[in-house]
Amino acid sequence: MTLFLPDDDGGSGWWQLLPPAPPTTPLSGSLRSDAVVLGAGFTGLAIARTIAAHRPDWTITLVDAQAAGFGASGRNSGFVGDLAHRNPRVTADETARFTRVARVGTDEIAAQIDAAGIDCHWSHAGRLHVARGRTSMRNLAHLLEFLAQYCVAHTPLDASGIADHIGTDYYARGVHLPDSYLVQPAALARGLAASLPNNVALHECTPVTAIDAGPKWQLRARRGEIHADRLYIACGGFSGLLGLGCERIVPLLTFGSLTRPLTEAEADNFGGRPEWGLVSEDRMGTSLRRTQYGRLLVRNCVRYRSPPTVGHVEAAIANTHRKALTARWPDLDLDLEFTWGGVMSMTLNQGFVFGQRGPGLFAATGYNGTGVAMGTALGVALAEHSLGLRTELVADALALPPAGWTPPEPALGWGVRAYTTALQWRASGD
Repeated sequence: MTLFLPDDDGGSGWWQLLPPAPPTTPLSGSLRSDAVVLGAGFTGLAIARTIAAHRPDWTITLVDAQAAGFGASGRNSGFVGDLAHRNPRVTADETARFTRVARVGTDEIAAQIDAAGIDCHWSHAGRLHVARGRTSMRNLAHLLEFLAQYCVAHTPLDASGIADHIGTDYYARGVHLPDSYLVQPAALARGLAASLPNNVALHECTPVTAIDAGPKWQLRARRGEIHADRLYIACGGFSGLLGLGCERIVPLLTFGSLTRPLTEAEADNFGGRPEWGLVSEDRMGTSLRRTQYGRLLVRNCVRYRSPPTVGHVEAAIANTHRKALTARWPDLDLDLEFTWGGVMSMTLNQGFVFGQRGPGLFAATGYNGTGVAMGTALGVALAEHSLGLRTELVADALALPPAGWTPPEPALGWGVRAYTTALQWRASGD
């Protein structure tokens, strides 16, 4: 099987704000491994770390086409929590199970940050869910019902309460979830990669060009090859391009921008809290953050391409981001210092790809916008499941709804483009 290779832009703003990355160790020559993990994002890092802890005598190889933190794991908004959106089509019990799994991921990340002393701007600032238009107001009502039913800590907010948080009365209603975190995602991914156990060999900047199944799995790269008993797929939005039981993944390109830092005078006039993060309850609405160092993050715009190449980010994306900021803070004139894209793994029914996909083959992906916490938790669960461990986390992961069927191209592309265009038009005021 010949593989498609990622083609990202020059790096997210999160990545570019970090110190220069340490030297990488691309694969060279032929090696034998007990397990190979394809993808060094949050899921792959969790898989490798968990296997290493339970099988200290094993050799685990973790391989990625890019540097850890450069790809999708370092291109998101940096929200770490248990609920991106409350989908009314998913039962409350299923949402509660999803919440339990994601909280395991959050706790795991917090523990690793503490153990390794990772500097990634980890903050217990919580997350705002906000609404302005008719659809987002309806979705917010569903969310509030769920939070009350399952006794999830939350504080409902009116327009003035939201303005106290973020310095604008643009939104009509919202809710604050205190048990969520904010993070610099590229710094987190890089820190997790730098603190892997000794029996994990990380080979970054090693695009795998072909995968062959046989008595052993063989992964071929440009300058070497890996032979392993077990293969773990943790490629996020790229997983569907592999086949191997991950065909139901829909890769969507999403885009973010970071402004220059606020000046001291701007910060004084801005109002609100010094750090916060919010998501619109319209799924295609705008996500926003004010970071610890005075930058604003804005994230919206979705594109579908097959294969999912980011390449050059068109100017129209940045213009849309500027308009979103101006609509909320018309007196603020902030230049966008960075604009980038990334590939997100979606499924048409909000389900998941998780578990064993064949002899010696395991996969986890399809996080629908919750890849930091959920990706970490399902990475831990997949490793435990593959080793025959029966934990509460594994039981919950196996009970999550599976990813639904996707039509073949070109029907998939036509449908996804039409659907996302309609949703973005509807969410343009959110």
